[in-house]
Amino acid sequence: MVAVQALEQWVKGAKQDEIYLAGVSAYRSYATQSAIFNHFEKRDGIEKARTYSAHPGSSEHETGLAIDVSGIDGKCAALDCFAARKEAIWLDQHAHKYGYIIRYPKGKEAITGYQYEPWHIRFVGTDNSKEMALKEITLEDYFLHLSSGSIPQCVKERTYITFGGNIIDQQKTSYRAIFHSLHCNRVNKLYRRRKSRFGIGTD
Repeated sequence: MVAVQALEQWVKGAKQDEIYLAGVSAYRSYATQSAIFNHFEKRDGIEKARTYSAHPGSSEHETGLAIDVSGIDGKCAALDCFAARKEAIWLDQHAHKYGYIIRYPKGKEAITGYQYEPWHIRFVGTDNSKEMALKEITLEDYFLHLSSGSIPQCVKERTYITFGGNIIDQQKTSYRAIFHSLHCNRVNKLYRRRKSRFGIGTD
C-alpha cells in the first residue's frame, strides 16, 4: 500500500466515525521549506525555530510522505490547541491502522528533536506503524531496532503526495527496511551517542 492509498482509506475511516479531516500542508519543495524556515528564524530566532521547523533539505514534507492535518473547520491548524480536539484524539488512536504515525509524539522531544506535533503524520507502512504503536516508540528508535545493531544505510525514497492526492513519482520498495536519507545523519548520531532500549550498543 502506498502513502496516497493509505491516506484515502484513513479519511474514509474517519468519516465513518464522524471525524472530518482536512490537509493543511503536504509535499513541499526545497524552496518552499526554505521560505518557511527563514520566516520562523526571523520571528523566533534560529534555536527556537529548530524545535518546530526543519532546515530546508531535512523536512519530512520534502519526502512527500508527511502531511499536516486539521479538522475541516481549520480551527487550531498546526497549533498546540489541536491536541485537545477530537480530530487529534482520533488520529492518535487510529492513524497506525492505516500505515501512518504521529511523527513527533508527546514526551519524545529528546529523541525526535522536535516539539510535540499531533497534526504531523507520516506514512511508514502498516506493518511498521502497528509495531511502533504497540511498542510506543518513535521512528528513530524503530529504525535502530530494525538495524540490529549495525549503523543504517541511507535509502532515498521517491514517493510524493500532492494536495490533490496524486502520486508524482513512485518507487516500489519495502517500507520495513527504509529510512529516508534526509534523516540518516540524525539516526547515525543517535546510534553513536546512546544505547537504545533494544540493547543496541554505542561506539
